[in-house]
This record gives sequence, structure tokens and C-alpha cells, in this order.
Amino acid sequence: MQDKFEEGIEFFKRAVHIFPYLTEAHFNMAMAYIKLGDIGGVVRAFREVIRVGEDEELVSMARRRLADLERETVQLTGLSLETFLNNSEIYRKACSALENREFNSAISLFRRVLATDPKHVQSWGNLGLAYAGTGERGNALECLDKALGLDPEYEVAAVNRIAIEKLKEGERLEGKMDSVNYYRDYKGKGKKSYISEILRNFVDLLKK
Repeated sequence: MQDKFEEGIEFFKRAVHIFPYLTEAHFNMAMAYIKLGDIGGVVRAFREVIRVGEDEELVSMARRRLADLERETVQLTGLSLETFLNNSEIYRKACSALENREFNSAISLFRRVLATDPKHVQSWGNLGLAYAGTGERGNALECLDKALGLDPEYEVAAVNRIAIEKLKEGERLEGKMDSVNYYRDYKGKGKKSYISEILRNFVDLLKK
């Protein structure tokens, strides 16, 4: 099913490349992104509907649905839609840096997420790993403790803390790092998926 929606998006992209003012294609692309759970794609496509502005009815629907999405995002995450999307992109880059063992870059990027979302558990946990990669044991344990303070059942952080606690200050954590590389969508025991919840509520609104 996912392949079907991805193929649909590629079709709509080709259509708007040839006919940039084909409002219906932008709108249908947004609906396909909803099915894929890609909030960024939904927002970009609806904004294109508004920018093109060739179909007043679709423009009105796009404005209303963006407003609904903004409201759901604020209600569930406490962040504006723009901040949520910006943090998602920064977090993606931070995780890429962590996976490539570019630890100083990862530290800077995770800190940027935490500047606007200080209760973001995954950033604290992954920041701890980044510090462990530079040999800063004390900072690493402090970050992991903050992650576990926010979510005592965050198993990834608990496991990583055990490994890092065995290190000496200045000793770097080697080998594969067990990180969480998606923003606001960690589903632990009894935890909700924020992205799924936002889009599920949004889809319910579309049916009304």
C-alpha cells in the first residue's frame, strides 16, 4: 500500500513539473502524503495549492486543513507546526551526523532541537551518545539521566547508560551506537506516536 502512495506522489510531481499551476495535482499530492504519514510533505503540498491559487475551492480547503494541522500539532506536542517541522529536519541532520560519527556536529544540532523543545527525550538520549563519542563521560551520563528523568521507561537510554557508565572520563564509546533516529515518534511501552496521533486526528477532521 505504501508503494502505491509513493508512486502516486511521483506521478503528481511529474504532473506539476509539466503543469506547475495544476492545483488539483498539488492537492492530491498532499492527500497522498497524509497516507504516508509525512507531515512535512503534507504542509509543502497544501502550501503550493495556496501559492498557485488557481482553484478557489481547493485553496480554501488547503487553508482550512493547514489550520487544522497546526491546531493538532500544538495540542499534542506543545509546538507550533513550523517549529515541529524545523526541529524534525534539524533532528534528522543530527542523527545523520551521529551515525557518521561526526560527534561535535551532532552535539550542536541536538542542542538546537533542545533549545526549542527542552523535553524532547530522544534528543537528550542521542546527545548523551554524541558526548560519549567524544569521550565526555560526565556530560553523556548527565544527558542520559535527563532523558530517563523525562521518560523512566526509555529503554534505549537505560541500556546506553549502562555501557557509558563503565567508561573512564576521556575514553570514547566505540562500536555501533543504539540511537533513535526519528523525531517525536518513539513508541515505548504505553507511549503514543505523536506523528501518527496528529495525522489520525487530522484524518478524522477531514471526514467531518
